[in-house]
Amino acid sequence: MRVFGSLCFAITLSANKKKLDSRSRKCIHIGLKDGVKGYILFDLHSKEIFLSRDVIFFEHIFPYQSSVSNDSVTPHLHMHRFLLLFWMIFFILIKIIHQILPIIMHMLPLIHNLHLHLIP
Repeated sequence: MRVFGSLCFAITLSANKKKLDSRSRKCIHIGLKDGVKGYILFDLHSKEIFLSRDVIFFEHIFPYQSSVSNDSVTPHLHMHRFLLLFWMIFFILIKIIHQILPIIMHMLPLIHNLHLHLIP
């Protein structure tokens, strides 16, 4: 597996190329295709999507990553992730309570009756 969105170069060696012609295409890795040996790539120059097997990856470089410095973005990004996580947990708890509440409401009279019979 390769990192989605990372920079890569598809090798374009061919017998008809001249000495100073480009030998690769600057691309972004955008996925894999089932049943095909190769990577789906997006050419940054021609804006073309194509398949290639002969690819060199730079998985730590992301051409479409925001150009804003990480120092100014980090606090906002952490707060955004925190709020997203908070709301996800909140809605999961609401869903669980919504599913369990009818069961509890159904059992409440039974528990109350049992309590009355056990205590003289």
